Amino acid sequence: MPTRREAAEETAPDRLGATLRRLSRNPHYVFGVLARFFNVAAQTCIWTFTIQYAMATLGGTEAGWYLQATMIVFLISRFAMVGLMGVIRPALLLAGMALVGTVLCLFAAGGPGMAGLWAVVALSACLSPMFPIIYGIATEGLAEDTKFGAAGPVMAILGGAVMPMVQGTILDARGTQLSFVVPGL
Repeated sequence: MPTRREAAEETAPDRLGATLRRLSRNPHYVFGVLARFFNVAAQTCIWTFTIQYAMATLGGTEAGWYLQATMIVFLISRFAMVGLMGVIRPALLLAGMALVGTVLCLFAAGGPGMAGLWAVVALSACLSPMFPIIYGIATEGLAEDTKFGAAGPVMAILGGAVMPMVQGTILDARGTQLSFVVPGL
């Protein structure tokens, strides 16, 4: 007679397949994993290329300060957004911040000098509520699939490894400002 562990190992692939099928049919989960991929992609792109944007705008002076400013904006906004989530439905807050972030990226991509640089700094306010809201929506109601499904949005941080290469390629070919179309999309 097989032990409990042996029985579990025999059925593990079957359970895994069933779990993956259920998760892939859950639109909130699938969209959440994709949203997390692109959220981390945008965050990494923005923070990676803030100094280059500042250098292109200012001619190289005090560029590092603007990256520090983005981190301060992110920190303060994280606390502010938690407060707003008590007043505004989180999914609506997420959609609003995504829309404002897209507009700021496209504005920065237009290359309007200091206004564009401040738009890049302000983008961190839009990024601040995204992880907790996306994660919460993606994993809501997964029931017995929660333990396995919780890994999907976490593994979606792969976007932060992939998309900066795309933005860097555009930056090299077309310039720093225009490269901010990538996180905007």
